Amino acid sequence: MNTAIAKPQPLSPASSPGAEYPLWGSASPGGVYNSHLVAGAIFVALALFGAINAWLVLWLNGCLFFGMLFDRRTWKRKLAVGAMPGQMLLYAQVVLRAAVHMFPYYAVAFVLYLGIAPVVLPLNFAISSFVMLYGFYMAIRSYWLLRYLWVLRFRWDRAGRLFETHQANLKSQTASIQHVLWAYCIGNVGLVVRCASQVMTIGLFEFLRQAWNLDLTQHPQWSGHVMTIFWGTAAIWLATFWFALQPAFLIYYRVHRTFHTCRPLYDSIHSIHHRGVLPTPLDSGTISPLEFALTELNLPAGMLVPNWYWTIAQVILAVAGHFPSHETNTWMKSGQHHLLHHRFFNVNFGLIPREDARYGSLYRENSPTAVAGSDQG
Repeated sequence: MNTAIAKPQPLSPASSPGAEYPLWGSASPGGVYNSHLVAGAIFVALALFGAINAWLVLWLNGCLFFGMLFDRRTWKRKLAVGAMPGQMLLYAQVVLRAAVHMFPYYAVAFVLYLGIAPVVLPLNFAISSFVMLYGFYMAIRSYWLLRYLWVLRFRWDRAGRLFETHQANLKSQTASIQHVLWAYCIGNVGLVVRCASQVMTIGLFEFLRQAWNLDLTQHPQWSGHVMTIFWGTAAIWLATFWFALQPAFLIYYRVHRTFHTCRPLYDSIHSIHHRGVLPTPLDSGTISPLEFALTELNLPAGMLVPNWYWTIAQVILAVAGHFPSHETNTWMKSGQHHLLHHRFFNVNFGLIPREDARYGSLYRENSPTAVAGSDQG
């Protein structure tokens, strides 16, 4: 096997303006599970107020606990409690800047929601999307977990393309088994935010619709035109959806790149995802819930997609970005952009190449035999 390491192109000096969110202040680095611990505390608080199911919180914090046990790093590296306040203040700045960026698109999506709600709400629109999406994820992730454990335990010498590159997190049979178990547990925690994003957004929209008395069916001048308004709104939504995608791509890029360039945020929030230098599909969820809260809520227009389409699209997009294909120029091309990001760390921050080309961080690899260098996580 050719194990030559392809070097990524350096970032362009002209790529800085607008590429990251500017932050004020500083914080200590360290604590790769700091944000997970904060998220776990938030889950418990929400359960105490009856906002989420207590059994779900028990499952999430149980997965977090066992995921931390599967991580062989010392507890001093896993948690840095003293660094949390400064790190969360930096994170709050990213949240505020992203929220300002996203606000106009939420406002437009809310207006569109007013037009479609009278028709789609009786169809249980979005209310069950969390159950469907999280259930789909658990079924798919459980399948990959059982398949990989079987392959790694009994078929290591013929493990196939996913495990044939024995480096980084897949450098040995033991390391591979441990990584698969770790990724399964930690991914189950972060994915709860991705799966709940539609319910959260629609729940907010519906609360505002009722609080501000904007239910069209309650106003005689509008109630007789509900279907006309619905079809007109649906047409506008379809016509403008592509334009709504553009800021979502840019927000994702800026948030992602900010988490890389700010060391305290990288250590406490994003580094957990880079444990998968050679990622498996189970690594698609190994993202902090606090990061998912930013990257999954930046396309409000997408939240208006009906349940089943939303569920299927989410699953496909998540798996495609971490599909088991470590070579380039193979049949699975959609995930290569992100796989190269995992392998070379300082390139390909965007969901698509456009933002990377714009800000000087795009890298394409021509050699199908290059492999990852070292674990950046």
